[in-house]
Formats: sequence, C-alpha cells, structure tokens
Amino acid sequence: MNFSIRPTTLADNDAIEPILKASYSTLLQGFYDADTLARAVPIMSKAQPDLLTSGTYYAATIDEKIVACGGWTLAVPGTKKVQDASIAHIRHVATHPDHLRKGLAKAIMTHCFDAAQAIGVTQFSCFSSLAAVAFYESVGFRAGEQKTVSFAPDLPFPMVVMTRDL
Repeated sequence: MNFSIRPTTLADNDAIEPILKASYSTLLQGFYDADTLARAVPIMSKAQPDLLTSGTYYAATIDEKIVACGGWTLAVPGTKKVQDASIAHIRHVATHPDHLRKGLAKAIMTHCFDAAQAIGVTQFSCFSSLAAVAFYESVGFRAGEQKTVSFAPDLPFPMVVMTRDL
C-alpha cells in the first residue's frame, strides 16, 4: 500500500477530528461502558491546536487524504511542561476504522521513535486506553500501572501507563 507521513498543520484540524472520533468511538467499545464513551469521546476527539502545529504530530495520508494520525511531545500530556527532555510522550494516535491493519499507526510510531531519538530522547511514555494496550505492546512498549485520568470532574477514564526505551 502506498501512503505517506507528514507533519500536521492547523489546517488539518477538520480532517483529524473525524478520524479521532471514528477511531475512538469504534475501537474503545467493549473496553469502556457506553455511558463513559458517550461522554468521553467528544472530549477525547478534539484536535489540539498546539499538537497540530508542534512539528511532532503527524498525518498518514493515502492519495493525500488523512487516514491516521499520531505524534509525540516532550511536554507531559495535560501540561505544557517538560519534566525530562530524555522522555517523550505519545499523543493522540488514531487510525480511521476503514484503514485498520494496514501498518499506518505502526509507521507513525516508527517515525516518532526516529525523530525523537535524533534529538536525544531515550524513552517514550504514553497513557494508553485499555483498547490500545496490545497495539503499544506490539511496537515495544511495556505496560505499567493502571491509572485513572479525569476528562471532567465526574468522568474517570481508566488508562494504562506504558513505556518504551529507545
């Protein structure tokens, strides 16, 4: 299959949000209850302008159409703070359900690993949804503790902290 990976821009917002929504709505089913998903997916599927313009968030395209996305930052998710410049954090990885199992997310992850390693990053961290643990393990991450992230005061969302050495 022929696809390419490129950094995103703010102009990609309208293409990224539907991918996040379709991916999360579909792939998280069975791992979280319907009420949690109904409330969490609209929050989780908002593209973040700072991420889109970071230079470290990528779109996978087929025939110039965005079908997958994902990236990394040095800043800890939910903050704008870099606690350790040797640790990068995986952010908002998603593939449109029509394009699963084509190697797109894995290619984005490899792109992330290479770009981060080039600037001295030695470890990756991510907060994985329960549904994505197997994917992250397939690209070399190790599962750690389960943690609850709150998307709203009354919306706890179980995640798994995962790490990968470069």
